[in-house]
Amino acid sequence: MTAARARAVGAALALCFPVSLTAQGRGEVTFGPDSFDVTGAGEFDLGPLDPVLGPLRENLAPNAWMTVALTLDAAGKPLACVPDRPEEYAEATQALCAHALKTGRFRRHPAVTLDYEQATYQLSVWYHEGRRGEKGEEFQTSENYPLERTRVRFADIELPPADQRLSIADLDYEPMSYPRSALSMDLRANVVVVLGFDAEGRVASCRPFESTNTARMAYETCKAAADSFRLKNAPDARSFVVSIAWNIP
Repeated sequence: MTAARARAVGAALALCFPVSLTAQGRGEVTFGPDSFDVTGAGEFDLGPLDPVLGPLRENLAPNAWMTVALTLDAAGKPLACVPDRPEEYAEATQALCAHALKTGRFRRHPAVTLDYEQATYQLSVWYHEGRRGEKGEEFQTSENYPLERTRVRFADIELPPADQRLSIADLDYEPMSYPRSALSMDLRANVVVVLGFDAEGRVASCRPFESTNTARMAYETCKAAADSFRLKNAPDARSFVVSIAWNIP
C-alpha cells in the first residue's frame, strides 16, 4: 500500500471514540514488571553491521534472514541473545549475538512510558546479495511484530476515572496515520493508551493500557498520538484516554 493511501486510511479511521475491546485472536498476555516485549517501543542500536557480518557473507544464502530474541534490563542493556533458528547460519548468528551483547543498547521512544525490570526485544537482520540500504549497508535490521493476533494487557496502570480525564474538547488534534508497518501486514486492533502533557501542552508520556492484537500496536499508537495531540490550555495535570479502532476497510 502506498504512503498516500496509508495517510488516507489513517485520516478516515484514526478517530478517538469509545470502543469495545474484544480479542481478535486466541489467548491473552498480561505484561508486568518482569514480562514485557518492547519491540516497537523504541530502537535497538547495533551500529554498523557490515564489519561484523560482512566477512561471513560467503556462508549466507543470497536472501538470508537471521532473527534473535534479546533480553534487556531496565536501562536497555542486553543481557541475553537467543537465535530463533540457531542451526541456520550458526556462525553469523553467533557473531550477531556477540556484537549485540557487547555494543547494543535499546532506546525507548521518548513518548512511550513503560515500567519493567526486564523485557524482550525481537530483531531480524537481513541480507540480500547485491542490494544495499539507504546508507549503502549490506546488512539491515528489521523489527518484528511479536505476539501477533494475541490480546495484550498492561498491568502497570489503571485508567483514570471518567470525571478526572481530559475530553477531546480540551485538545487540538490531527487524525493519526495508520502505522505503516501494521498496514503493510494487514494488522488491525482496538487499542487504549493514556496520554499525559507537559507545561507547554505537548504529549510528554503515553502509557499503553490494552491492545487486542499485539503490544506493538499500542506502541505505534503512542508514537502517532505524540505527533497528533496538543493540550489547548496548558498546564493541566489530567490525562487523556485514547481509545482507537485501527481497522482497514
